[in-house]
Amino acid sequence: MDDERPTTSRRSFLGLAGAAGATRATAGVGAACSDDDASGEAPVEETGGVRYPCRVGRQAGVTAPTAAAGVVAGLDVRVDDRAELRELLTSLGDSIEQVMSGEPFEVREGGFPPYDTGILGPDPGPTGTTVTVGVGASLFDERFGLADRKPGELQRMPKFGNDFLVREERSHGDLSITVAADTQDAAVHGFRQVLRATRGRLVPKWMRQGYNDIFPDVGPGEAPVRILLGFTDGTSNPAGADAEAME
Repeated sequence: MDDERPTTSRRSFLGLAGAAGATRATAGVGAACSDDDASGEAPVEETGGVRYPCRVGRQAGVTAPTAAAGVVAGLDVRVDDRAELRELLTSLGDSIEQVMSGEPFEVREGGFPPYDTGILGPDPGPTGTTVTVGVGASLFDERFGLADRKPGELQRMPKFGNDFLVREERSHGDLSITVAADTQDAAVHGFRQVLRATRGRLVPKWMRQGYNDIFPDVGPGEAPVRILLGFTDGTSNPAGADAEAME
């Protein structure tokens, strides 16, 4: 990134991100795994875990409780036109629905490569998996004719003050995918399965894996989760009226 670009604080960026997240940023090309006509469905608790619904008005991962593990990735779209983009998002939504359902994938005979990675065994079951898809500012360029539908709040990641780690080739992305689950194995499995059906059309640009040490008795405003450096994270997150103003 250009070092002469204006800088912004992390708090002010969070305000922009919150506003952008509230916008239907798919801009007419179709959400990956949501259905505006579907009524909200509650998560289903089963023996061994929780299943989150996919085809609901809002992506389940937006409001789901903090997960124990997750994978976040930025991806570039490699299709030629808007029709292919629509087909890509439809295929992506179908893959996400399969992953979140916890149902087994089809077993292929005749020596064909399996549909499933096999990480979770033949029957994944409920793993508390949610897959959340976001869009980047670059998706609204001239490739797909979406420039006039770009939300005003959706901007490229700015350069923060004293931040020299952001590189263009390792930042941004047309789409983002966040997979959260009860275990790291389930999160990795979900991410790999989602991308298998879009191979060649969605190319990972960067990826990060992480986990939380969740305590069941966490109270409002408490932040017992420690990052790998040993610091307690979340102590400066907005709360109360400040948090509501960002919704």
